[in-house]
Amino acid sequence: MKTCGQNRPKDERSTVGGRRRSRFRSKIGALSAAVMVFLGVACYAIPAMAECPSPAQVKEKLERLTRSKVEVIAVQESALPGICEVAFRQRSRLQMAYTDADGSHFFFGKIVEADSGRNLTDESLAAINRLSAQEMEELPALTAFSIGNDSAQVLYYVTDPQCPYCKTGEEDLKKMAAQGKVHVRFLLLPLDFHKGAKEQSISVICDKKGLEHFEKGYKSENQCEEGRMLVESTVDLLKKKGITGTPTYIFSDGRTHIGLLRQADLERWLKPEGTADKQKMKAPVSKDSLPTQNK
Repeated sequence: MKTCGQNRPKDERSTVGGRRRSRFRSKIGALSAAVMVFLGVACYAIPAMAECPSPAQVKEKLERLTRSKVEVIAVQESALPGICEVAFRQRSRLQMAYTDADGSHFFFGKIVEADSGRNLTDESLAAINRLSAQEMEELPALTAFSIGNDSAQVLYYVTDPQCPYCKTGEEDLKKMAAQGKVHVRFLLLPLDFHKGAKEQSISVICDKKGLEHFEKGYKSENQCEEGRMLVESTVDLLKKKGITGTPTYIFSDGRTHIGLLRQADLERWLKPEGTADKQKMKAPVSKDSLPTQNK
């Protein structure tokens, strides 16, 4: 059986092989040059600092995509070169989208750093949604009750009397308060789909009850005006900041975290922002870490 090149004279095979190697080297050289040109162009085509579309442009396209009214909070560079992040509110809920420099493409989801597990989307939202010093000054007057030593670090805990994940968080908070690690002030955010939660919250305030009664589902007929106004003022302020789920943690520097934090992660969040070991704060992997939210 004959195969290609078997019966050619040796010198002919050598000449043919040489021509083939020469053409191969020429093609490789041309390809290498093309790759170098492409890389050179790419360096200039992808700017180090993203040019982002205007908030007005983004608002128009988001409303067309979502078919509903949105409020654009911020349009700024993201952690990815050439990609801009868009923080917006839709039905009082703060969300993040991503777009290119001219706003011609959008994608929705979360950016997670693969090596560390850091959720960069949640970190950006927390920074954008940080409570101002003035807003933080409003929180003491909205506190329903508190636990822990007054001299310990202050933490605000947003909860609902019927939220199951909140009760898990409260167990950790009680331990930390007993250890003198934190002074917890509770803000009541009754969720619309929890029947009777608002009335429970109002009666706890009106009858001056604390965490023990709150955890046991305390409720009375006492729906005083002071309690009603306190609950509604709390709900209004939190919704303005896009906080519509429980549990939510508000730290003394204005940072927020929506969703359950277990004690080890909470202690890291309580550190000053510059020293917190964020690399150990993984993206949520369990449904138990997700907040219970108003629709």
